[in-house]
Amino acid sequence: MGQSGQGAASSGPLSVRVEVDERTFAKKFIFSRSVTPQEASTYLWGNPGNVNHLRPAETAAAGKARSYFLEKSDVETVMSLRAEVRDAIIQGSVLRSKGKPYDFPQWVPQNVRDDIQSQKLPRGVKRYPGVVPWGDIVVWTGNIAVELYMEYPSDLGFYTEFTHGDSHEARLLHTVYTQFNKDMKYFVETQGRSPESARSEIRRINDEVFKLVIEGSVAMLSTGVGISQVNNVIRSSAGEISSAARRSPRFSGSIPKIKPVGGRLNVGGGFETPHYTNLNPLRGETGGPISGIPNLVKGSMEEMDRLLEAGSVDEMISNKLRYVDVNWNQAATAAARVMRPGGKVSMNVWCDASQRAALKAAFERAGFKNVTLLGDGVGTMLHAIR
Repeated sequence: MGQSGQGAASSGPLSVRVEVDERTFAKKFIFSRSVTPQEASTYLWGNPGNVNHLRPAETAAAGKARSYFLEKSDVETVMSLRAEVRDAIIQGSVLRSKGKPYDFPQWVPQNVRDDIQSQKLPRGVKRYPGVVPWGDIVVWTGNIAVELYMEYPSDLGFYTEFTHGDSHEARLLHTVYTQFNKDMKYFVETQGRSPESARSEIRRINDEVFKLVIEGSVAMLSTGVGISQVNNVIRSSAGEISSAARRSPRFSGSIPKIKPVGGRLNVGGGFETPHYTNLNPLRGETGGPISGIPNLVKGSMEEMDRLLEAGSVDEMISNKLRYVDVNWNQAATAAARVMRPGGKVSMNVWCDASQRAALKAAFERAGFKNVTLLGDGVGTMLHAIR
């Protein structure tokens, strides 16, 4: 049994060691004491519900065993393990040595496999074209080891698939993943580091954005992984990555802001409008739509000034937007920053009599003129001029 990635994960008196068989890639957890399958699952995944993913490696006494095999090793299962255990499994499962037998991720083409198996590649980096839309496959050959990785797609359209059609969110993901490509190229091809060393350095010097990207990039290297599984990893982490990118000093200034379609913006509620840009935080509990939204920009009215160009909004509307779902002081201030002078507000805000005065005051404080409210309850209409 070849031992790899001996992550010393511990929680109180319990710890685990990970072994990955060099030939079969069977994954084994060896605990510091005998545990039940439920205890093992709780330690490994944070809950007892994954007992069906584990098989005792020896005869269990009183329902307990010292070691367990991982029965299900797809990307999603491995990525949901506690961090140090997950990293030990992945590091033990990737191609990193010229020793035989070889086992490659499914996305590695046959010509690349043949070149690596020939053991005739010179030291350094060789690039191979990946399958569109993916970027190059980069093979790094050292003195005694070979490592490879695949660059993320540079096509913006690829990322739109994971953002419910939100073009701004897609640009966020595109910026993050293509910057990761650039960083890997710098460390591997300019500084001469191995891909594994490059990922470690990127994780060390960068923020939470790349931590999430690195998890996905390492998952790609697990033996047997196909492109569809890689896409699932990107899809599952898309929301976290884009949110982290918005908070990141590195990305906040480099992501272009957008102009609403025809200068028209719908800031929420229901009845999304096809000829407007529709701003929507996709929170189902508010009663608004969370899918099938045309010209979607994922976000709230309060953060519209971080998403849209200043002076780009000529007209702002909403339909049945609940008063209680918005911080109106923040939202009105943000709206003032993105609307052009003379821009018109015509919003349907669902509010009661006690909320009308505060709504009107918020827009007046933000600098809007001719602020008026008509109707009541669900039919309340707010009109104003920027």
